[in-house]
Amino acid sequence: MRPTRRTLVFIPLAGLLLGIWAERGLDLLHPWWAMAVLGAPWAVASFLAGGGTRGVATAAVFGMAVIALGLAVNVAYKGLVDGYAAIRSMESEWPYWLVLTLAVGGSVGIAGAWSRGRGVVRTLGWAAAVAVPMAETVLILIGRIGIPKAAPSATSCSLSCSSPWRSAG
Repeated sequence: MRPTRRTLVFIPLAGLLLGIWAERGLDLLHPWWAMAVLGAPWAVASFLAGGGTRGVATAAVFGMAVIALGLAVNVAYKGLVDGYAAIRSMESEWPYWLVLTLAVGGSVGIAGAWSRGRGVVRTLGWAAAVAVPMAETVLILIGRIGIPKAAPSATSCSLSCSSPWRSAG
């Protein structure tokens, strides 16, 4: 199945919005600013992009494209607004972001394509879409109830290197 025109418009638009939101959302009041550091919006965007096609390979590429575009927009935005010094520290982080883009974007994009299937495959696709925000929520709750340092997971693909919940506990 070929991707719809809607999906081809969604990918760059979602990447643009995610990239800017990850930076500007931090200016909101507590607790709303936290939405800017969560990975769930990125995973949902990858899921929706992958859901625009049934082909597994295309869905993986679409899922990765949303995250890659979002990261590129974020770096460009930081560079334009705050200058090179704001993005200098990111130079050593690119392998981390590459792995997250490939692993999270690809797998959640595939889950999006599976969500349009039938039977067990459809169930697995939707289960993956629900699991990402749930896993992130559990990590947040663990940090809030004082269990020391919940290990960061692949679902935490936020653009902020220091989540406010990571050091809690």
